[in-house]
Amino acid sequence: MSDTATIAPPGSPLTRRELEALRAVWDAGNGTDAAANLGISRHTLRTHLQNARSRLGARTTLEAIRKAVA
Repeated sequence: MSDTATIAPPGSPLTRRELEALRAVWDAGNGTDAAANLGISRHTLRTHLQNARSRLGARTTLEAIRKAVA
């Protein structure tokens, strides 16, 4: 993800940690590295991503990232 791109416009329904999880997956390219970079387990990362997808009405993590950036 570009440094100039911002995740979550003002008024986003996502929590800070959900945003961090989406950004970490985008930056790392996979969940294992994203979880390690955040210092959390894969299970915890999966929970944050699930919550973000649910709040955004997204079916996939990529769709959630796209919606969060829009």
